Amino acid sequence: MLREGREFQAAGESIPPWHDLVTTRLAALGPRPHVVEETDDVVLLAARFASEPPAGDTALVVEIEKGELGEFPGVWTPEAALRTLRLLQIQWETQTRQNSVQRELEAVSAECTRTYEEISLLHSLARNLRVSNEPEHLAKLAVDWIRDCLAVESVAIELFNLDDDAALSRREVRWSMISGEAALEEDELRGFFESLALDGSTRPLVVNENNQFESQQRLPPGIGQLVAVPIVENDVVFGHLALMGHVDGGEFGTIEASLAASVASILGVHAGNCRLYGKQANLLENVVKAMVSAIDAKDPYTCGHSDRVARISVRLARQLELPEDFCATIYLSGLLHDVGKIGVDDSVLRKEGRLTDEEFEHIKRHPRLGAKILADIEQFSEIIPGVLHHHEQWNGRGYPDGLAGEEIPLIARIIAVADSFDAMTSDRPYRKGMPLERVEEIFRGGRYTQWDGQIVDAYFAAREEILEIIRQERAGLPPSVAQWSTQRSKSLHESDDVRALGELPG
Repeated sequence: MLREGREFQAAGESIPPWHDLVTTRLAALGPRPHVVEETDDVVLLAARFASEPPAGDTALVVEIEKGELGEFPGVWTPEAALRTLRLLQIQWETQTRQNSVQRELEAVSAECTRTYEEISLLHSLARNLRVSNEPEHLAKLAVDWIRDCLAVESVAIELFNLDDDAALSRREVRWSMISGEAALEEDELRGFFESLALDGSTRPLVVNENNQFESQQRLPPGIGQLVAVPIVENDVVFGHLALMGHVDGGEFGTIEASLAASVASILGVHAGNCRLYGKQANLLENVVKAMVSAIDAKDPYTCGHSDRVARISVRLARQLELPEDFCATIYLSGLLHDVGKIGVDDSVLRKEGRLTDEEFEHIKRHPRLGAKILADIEQFSEIIPGVLHHHEQWNGRGYPDGLAGEEIPLIARIIAVADSFDAMTSDRPYRKGMPLERVEEIFRGGRYTQWDGQIVDAYFAAREEILEIIRQERAGLPPSVAQWSTQRSKSLHESDDVRALGELPG
């Protein structure tokens, strides 16, 4: 780049005689080398080399002296000099373009890397949108991934109570966390988010040290940059998310705001789904309670029978080392195994004494009636086999379909043993309960004829715990009903989720 005259003087050099001429004509130089001036003694040539901002353009000046007769005594003629300058220009331009392309490639590569990380974050969150994952679980994943993906010092999040509409409207916090080096403590988080006044229609709030709130409200001490966004679904606010502090001392912009908004949107959808399924689970729980109450009201003498069968069935399933989600299903199937008796005549159901053949055929209808009652409730699809087939026998002489051996669903084979045990040991209007010794004698004699021998063996292995179950007074539906209905609504499959059913009885 051409130096100013004072720069030559400062360096102790003489200012070239052509300096002012080339300087004044540099802007007019075209893209190709030019003869700037020719005298009797010298030819002055110059070429401009364009540079990208902020650097200025560069000029290369060639001065060729003439001989006494005006000729060029050496091989360095103006034509050769012009060609050489042009070649140098071409090389310069090529290198300049290469440098520019390299910088663009590096910028694109960095942008692609950042975009890939953001897409990976959003994809990972989307993959965990199963409602079997609690909102806190997904929120923690989001916080960890944001810190890995963006240059933020800390991430804060709070979630409101989804289980109660009144608590949600009050924005009652059920869970919160701060990850990273934050200037806020967790007990200060609620007041901080309230001060932001974010609602369901609020776009991401971006605040940097030189861009305070319009209301001139200051950022909390120690926080130089902030992105805050509500966690929303259908205008219902389920919580807040905040990115605090740029690790490089830079400013937050649209990139951070867009990613925070996308994450908050995913968390909002998940929270909304969890709330919806929670309401569905409550409805399902109430349906179960109503059905069990109807069974007990129909035949008060057997009140508690369904609950005991359900508990014994769970204990047998665990003795057989069956998965916990199966135990949850068999519990509900045991509770509702006699729901079809709602359709049986009271005179038959409450008769004191032996049933006639016709009455027995009438009461044998209850498994099909029960399956029909439950058939239109999708969440009950897995428990219906236990309701329909709990009176089948291993030798094929049971009802309603005369299934034999392993044709009988496992859930029904287990309930059959539990149902038979409670029926034989319970008092009825027409007889006292059988002694335990007699019941166990019947079980031994019925292995692989009336009952699955493996399940009978499971009874003897868990005998003491089962006896304790029948000694207990029925104390209403345990919490596991609500847990089961929630899990069924969520299409439970993961083992981590079924461990939440640890309060299942038995």
